[in-house]
Amino acid sequence: MDFDKKDQMKRDGERYKSLTARELNEIAKQDPALYSTLRRGAVSIGLLAAESGYKTPGLRITHRAQTETQHSDEDLRLMVQFPKSECERYFAKKSTGTTDNLGRLRVEDPSKYESLRNASILHNVISGELRHSTPTAAVVKPADDGRIEVGELGKLANLPADYRATHSQYLDLQEADTRRLAARTPQEVAQDRVTALRLEADRVEKSLQEPKQ
Repeated sequence: MDFDKKDQMKRDGERYKSLTARELNEIAKQDPALYSTLRRGAVSIGLLAAESGYKTPGLRITHRAQTETQHSDEDLRLMVQFPKSECERYFAKKSTGTTDNLGRLRVEDPSKYESLRNASILHNVISGELRHSTPTAAVVKPADDGRIEVGELGKLANLPADYRATHSQYLDLQEADTRRLAARTPQEVAQDRVTALRLEADRVEKSLQEPKQ
């Protein structure tokens, strides 16, 4: 009997692994009991941890502040185009005198220099005021305006997972992630999928714990 139960849990785990994050989310909404069964199966095969990281005792914030500062579309594209590591290579580390010579870049490609400088400010690598050809500023918008939490995609622009992007900004991040995945090996892509499943499981688990409105 125990063998049959373990075998069933293994099948549940494999089914969990085969589903997309969107499909898992739908199951969690429509049939929480089935989702719990599949999640236990995923735990049994080592795909997920036994406990969600959101079950930490203590005060929980169940609401979001009414306003938050958002980056403009142009700023977010710069943060993706020039990752923090590249900004640090130019501004925070000693130049090698080859491709990362800041003075040479300023003379030979002023436009790229200004973009790199702005990105470095946005990544908090250097301090200063942003200089755009057409002035743009971070805007303050209501928290419930249809924006989307970027989650793991935020890493592409050095943004926190709970940063809330506009629809167009989110699509820009998805396109950047697609290019990133295309350049990776099959093994790395598979590992990314496992990581995404784990994060989605935690997110769904958190949503199930939140009080119903």
